[in-house]
Amino acid sequence: LSLDESGRLLVTYPEPGRDVLSLEGHAGPVDSLVLSRDGERLVSASSEGGSLRIWDVPTRREVVQLTGHSGEIHALAMSGDGSTIIAGCGADEALVWMGDTLGATVTLPPLDKPANALAMSDDGAVLISSSILENVARVWDGHTGALRLTLPGHPIGVTSLGMSSDGQTLVSGSYDKHVRVWDGQTGEQRQLLVGHNSGITSVAVDATGTLVISGSHDKTARLWSTATGHTVKVFTGSRSPVTSVAIDGAGETLVAGSEDGTVRLWHVPWGPPLVLRSGSWADDGTVSLSRDGSRVAWASTREDLVLIWDTRDGRVVGRFTGTRSHVVAAVL
Repeated sequence: LSLDESGRLLVTYPEPGRDVLSLEGHAGPVDSLVLSRDGERLVSASSEGGSLRIWDVPTRREVVQLTGHSGEIHALAMSGDGSTIIAGCGADEALVWMGDTLGATVTLPPLDKPANALAMSDDGAVLISSSILENVARVWDGHTGALRLTLPGHPIGVTSLGMSSDGQTLVSGSYDKHVRVWDGQTGEQRQLLVGHNSGITSVAVDATGTLVISGSHDKTARLWSTATGHTVKVFTGSRSPVTSVAIDGAGETLVAGSEDGTVRLWHVPWGPPLVLRSGSWADDGTVSLSRDGSRVAWASTREDLVLIWDTRDGRVVGRFTGTRSHVVAAVL
């Protein structure tokens, strides 16, 4: 699924010959989206007017337009079953919607800075938020909205967050070049992951919280063990900063996207990469990996283009155009 700046959502299906489905309703640019694990519930957000909509993908209908928030939507996260949604809004607001119809709302206490990164456990019970304008991450109770933990440690802005499926392992990356691993129950820092030579752009965690992948402005991606804090593998060879990373649920497939539009894939035991796309110009597209690791999607931020590959052999199994403007993101 991809979105573009014109406010249109394009839903694509894995079977050959299936048409692209266009979901229209937002009046302004669509900036972010999340998809439930079963692919049936979609949440989309527009910065213009703060429009936030829920879609039922199989029936191609808008289910509800969420209200109660104010200002632009900066970040979104959703529980695995789609029953809990959190959005970072405006200058200091974050709201949680819950239930089958998402009619119940919880407003988190005012934030110090806009939440630009969010993550949520599969059951929606654990939430984590951060801002690039402050050096802490905060852990919340997803059911009550109560602040449970504050995670200090980074001296400068937190750029990216990750979480294991059960919310027991939390990960934060920062401009300070470091990745930190936290205990989701106590807030104790388990590991300080040191090795990058420049700021962290993206982090991702496998389902069990065993492995973390990080991307950096130093043009590398690194795979880490959360048990030891040691680097498992350094992935070099990128000609530009690594801006987007992803890992499958089993921790057996990794993907990294670079600022020049290059997309590289690795399988355990992390041999030479499979280069899915070789970039040649500035195109900091985003990568997305299906939970089972079978598909990779890449959305160009410079072109009207979304590509999907089969991770087993690197074949392009989907090439989608037809948006009215640049594609902002794609999710699987």
